[in-house]
Amino acid sequence: MGKVSSKMGVYLMKGTGSGGTATYAKLVDIVSFPDMGGAPETLDGTTLSDEMEVQEEGITKLGALEFDGFLDESGTDLEALEALKGIETPFALYVGKNSSGEPDGHIIKYKWKGKLSAWVTGGGVNELIKVKISIARTTKVEKID
Repeated sequence: MGKVSSKMGVYLMKGTGSGGTATYAKLVDIVSFPDMGGAPETLDGTTLSDEMEVQEEGITKLGALEFDGFLDESGTDLEALEALKGIETPFALYVGKNSSGEPDGHIIKYKWKGKLSAWVTGGGVNELIKVKISIARTTKVEKID
């Protein structure tokens, strides 16, 4: 087993362009990200002649992708997120950065399209203000090279 990867250098990216020619730039800083896949549903294929249940794979369920970030002091990150509300947009998750500290996804990259919603979450004393980012997927999540 090789050296393991930390969660340092994980980026939520926004694509511009269309089709397979989208280019991606960092959207906002995030502090957490969701699973990029899941186990498929199981379908019961058991017949009366089987001695044990027989299962087949069904579709994979994956709900909205939810990310957490912090509210920046100027509020410009939240404004940028709110400007995307209800607009189908290409997104990506990049893991890895180059020697200049720029996101390059050299460890792994995923892409999908979806419609984003963002809001400030509740908080308390001595806490930073968080922003929840929820992206309702309109395509499947795909690993990209």
